[in-house]
Amino acid sequence: MNREGVFNGLQSALSALGTSTKDLQWIIAVYMLAAPALIVVTGIVADRFG
Repeated sequence: MNREGVFNGLQSALSALGTSTKDLQWIIAVYMLAAPALIVVTGIVADRFG
C-alpha cells in the first residue's frame, strides 16, 4: 500500500473520529516506519524457516 492510499483512508478516519491533522501526521509517520520494518523482519523469518 502506498502513502497516498494510506493518506486517503486516514482522511475519512480523521473526519469520522474528529482528530486533528497533527494526530493524522503521527499516524502516517508511525505507519511509514513500521511497515518497512515488518517487511524486513518477515523476510528474515522466511529465509530462516521458509
